[in-house]
Amino acid sequence: MFAHAYRAAKKLNVDLEQAIKDRRVSFFTSRVRCLSCACLGYGDQRYAWKSSRQRHLRLFDLAISEMKQRGMKFVITPIAFWGNGYPEPDEKTPGFSAKFGKDPCLVNPSAIKAQHNYLRQFLEHVNKYTGKAYKDDPDVIAFEISNEPHHKGTPAEVTTFITGMADAILKTGCSKPIFYNVSHSIHLAEAYYKAPIQGGTFQWYPTGLGARHELGGNLLPNVDRYPVPFADLPGYKKTTKIVYEFDAADVGRSYIYPAMTRTFRTAGMPVRNSLCLRSNIHGVYKHGV
Repeated sequence: MFAHAYRAAKKLNVDLEQAIKDRRVSFFTSRVRCLSCACLGYGDQRYAWKSSRQRHLRLFDLAISEMKQRGMKFVITPIAFWGNGYPEPDEKTPGFSAKFGKDPCLVNPSAIKAQHNYLRQFLEHVNKYTGKAYKDDPDVIAFEISNEPHHKGTPAEVTTFITGMADAILKTGCSKPIFYNVSHSIHLAEAYYKAPIQGGTFQWYPTGLGARHELGGNLLPNVDRYPVPFADLPGYKKTTKIVYEFDAADVGRSYIYPAMTRTFRTAGMPVRNSLCLRSNIHGVYKHGV
């Protein structure tokens, strides 16, 4: 729908709409039932409200519509903060991420105002294929405000930032749960949970990331525990948890994933039936593909 895959498909003259429909079938046969959809670095850019960028939003609409027909549910992350290039150079794109950069987006008043406006536009956007705004779609079960923010401000500043983002969502009339990433800048976890969110999102790379060769040996000790330094916080205890991204990168054997599932459960994240998992794409690089 966007970024490298979009450009590659265009170069190969792939019918993008048909490719999305084919992917819908593969999701169904793999028994996937809930998908965490992050606008990975392209949320504000690729879905910018200009006619030249509407094609990306149209493809996203189509993907949601097609997967809904297979009974899938969605957790959508509207905002991320990086470019669209990887593994190629970034293109010049519009949007507050490109204009301000990731760190300023968390503190610059103009950038924050732009994000509030974008969240309103995104949630109120009516999917042309379903006829429903994302905020009203019954199959969109929650929103995660942004993907992996790295806050550096004071606890009070961080709580104020998250509260403003949550308020921008709530002012659309959205009644769906709002999540925030708490597995980055974890020293601010208490500040996260003071904001009006219903849950936190978590990720795990127990074998690192990007070795570019297959790792050997017994890696089960790497996934024996999922430590949560702030597990005693009341906010953590009483709110919902989502594992939005996980990967035993550079591991060419499947035994490790059941072990990771077991460890998520022991950390208070009930995987079966109640957790949305987005296994990251980095696993495809384990053999240098």
